[in-house]
This record gives sequence, C-alpha cells and structure tokens, in this order.
Amino acid sequence: MKRNYLFLAAAAAVCISFTSCKKDKVEVWRDDTPTIDFNDPRVLNALLEISDKYGDYPHSDGRSYTQFKDMNGDGKVSEKEAARVQYLNISGYGIRNFDELKYFTSLEIFYSENNPIEDLDLSGNTELKQFSCMSNELTSLDVSKNTELRTIDCKYNKISVLDINGCEKLEELNCEGNSLQRLVLDRCSALQKLNCAYNGLTSLDVSDCPDLRTLECNDNSLTRLDVSKNKYLESLSCSGNPLEELIIYEFYSLPESFIQTYQDIIKYSR
Repeated sequence: MKRNYLFLAAAAAVCISFTSCKKDKVEVWRDDTPTIDFNDPRVLNALLEISDKYGDYPHSDGRSYTQFKDMNGDGKVSEKEAARVQYLNISGYGIRNFDELKYFTSLEIFYSENNPIEDLDLSGNTELKQFSCMSNELTSLDVSKNTELRTIDCKYNKISVLDINGCEKLEELNCEGNSLQRLVLDRCSALQKLNCAYNGLTSLDVSDCPDLRTLECNDNSLTRLDVSKNKYLESLSCSGNPLEELIIYEFYSLPESFIQTYQDIIKYSR
C-alpha cells in the first residue's frame, strides 16, 4: 500500500511539473511576411521609438489597444507586425509621406498631427474609428471606405471639398480652418458635433444630421442657414457670416440669448 501511495505522489508531481511548464511556455514569434520599405524613413524611426517606449495603449473607453511592437527586434517592420496595430500616434515626427498606411489593416485609432503630409490614403484602414490629422498639409481627404468612423479631426489643413457622405456612425467632425468651399454630410445621421468654422462655405446642409447638438459654422460666407431639422440643437455659433435668413425648429432647444441676438432674421419651421 505504501508503495502505491509513493507511486501516486510521484505521478502527481510529474503532472504538476508538466502543467507548470505548459503555463510558462513562451510563444515564439513566427513571421515570414515581407518587410515594409517606407518611402519616408521618419515613419520607421517613429515606429521603432514607439516600440521601445510604449506598450499597449489604455484608452478612456476601457479598452487596451495594441501599439506597434518590433516583435523580433530586427529594427524593421513586417507586414504581419503592421497588421496587428490597433492604435498609432505618429504626431510631430515631421513625416511627409505615409503611403504604407495600407498595411495597418487593424488600425482603429490613428493620430497624425503636426506633420507636413499632403496626401493620406485611408482606403485600407476600414476598421478606423477615431482619426486626427490636425495641422497637416492635406488638400483632400477621402473617407468613403471608413464607414466605422466615430470622430474625425482634420482642422487646419488646406482641404477645399470634404465629402463625409455615408459615414453613418460618425458622431464628431472638426474641419475648422481649412479652405472648404463644399461640405457634404449626406446620411450622417449620428453626427452630434460639427465644427466647420473659418472656411469659405457659401452653403451648409445639415438636414441629414437629426441628432446634431452643437454646430460651429462661424466665419464663413453663409447668407442662409436652415437648422430646422436639427430639433435637438443646443449650441449654434454662426457669427461672422453675412446671414440674411436663419431657419430654426419651432420648438427650439437653443438658449433665449441666441434667439434675441438673431431675432430679426429668424424664421420658425416644423
């Protein structure tokens, strides 16, 4: 009987040891995808700095997003390493070209602020939810493939036409301080905050934005503004326009001080 107990004890010890080894097993990074050759070496420098300094990014939404990591330590970026990135902030690195953004297919949050980039192709980043390219040199921005976007901040660029048509999940758009002559917001039914101040707009159609709460369109060239379809509008800044007619919802939510300021040009509509 004693021999049996000793045998069972030995077997249990082996099992525990084997289980412990399995738990401590480290997965080896296997990667046979091509290395990305960046046109602008500053992109690679930025990514390697991110890899050295930061881990996953803890966002205010409670999620932890994967940042770039040089998984095999070779000082290069493979397509597989790029494809796993969910959060990327390359602001202020002086980057002029980022044609290789298409390899970052899992990207959900992307910041490229204060870079002299003139063109940015987001067509390969279909998971993108939050995007900021503030203070670049962009003359155009195509987000037609980015239907998951919730926020866009493209202020202080040189964009003349901005078409956000079909971004049905977009909640916030800031395009202040561009050269906008035309802004298309068709089917932006979730939009709540819009700042298009300091542009050259002569017309603005927000009728497809029924949930709009805040609108800043001051310092444009608007002579007429119709916000009668925006029943929940609580804040409207439209000074600095040659407005002759302002149409609002009859049972408005705007403050009385605003109504008094523009009472001479206001018309009410249901």
